[in-house]
Amino acid sequence: MNRLDLKDKTDEEVKELADSGNFTGIFEYGIRLYNQERYREAFDYLIKIEKYDNCFVWERIVDIVYYYENDLLTDKELFDLLTKIHNKWSSSYTYILADFYRDGRGTEKDLKKYVELLRECANDGSTYAVAELAKCYEEGIGVEKSLEEAFKVYYYFYDDHGKMDYWCAYRVAIYMLNEWGGAKKEMGQIKYYLGYACRSMPEARKLYAELFNEEPK
Repeated sequence: MNRLDLKDKTDEEVKELADSGNFTGIFEYGIRLYNQERYREAFDYLIKIEKYDNCFVWERIVDIVYYYENDLLTDKELFDLLTKIHNKWSSSYTYILADFYRDGRGTEKDLKKYVELLRECANDGSTYAVAELAKCYEEGIGVEKSLEEAFKVYYYFYDDHGKMDYWCAYRVAIYMLNEWGGAKKEMGQIKYYLGYACRSMPEARKLYAELFNEEPK
């Protein structure tokens, strides 16, 4: 039996199956409760099958406890669950795990591990993680302070890594304009990066107009 076998079953029918101890029934009913925003009830069912090697179950439990019902697990229990998800596969939940290491929540504070996980998230496509990683180099959080490395992060995740992120483009332009981190002040390049960032960022449009006395295309 799989969840598709239950798609035409009513909630009452699925609940009856779940209450009999059937794994698929518990899984399906827990997810239905979650989708209905009945989070505490969903947790009561999903936690019954937490011991099984199922990332989707683990992620829904994390969602419930991290975002909605914070008292259902301790920080240590939530940290352990996030670690299991991370060890199973790389996912957006790695960013939450990184924050636990940064804050010493459920584990010892470890800023080097925080940076390591940020880099992993950045490589998986999280532009927010890119910004946080660059900030770590700018402020010396978990790594030696280095504007050169911060610039490399912004540049890599705009050009070399092909992410074409607006924030990264803006920061590359700022670094070039100020010649931070060994960046060269090349106005043609600054215009290019700012021009791209202008598609999303008002501050980029304002700076572009000030620098080049024209509105961005």
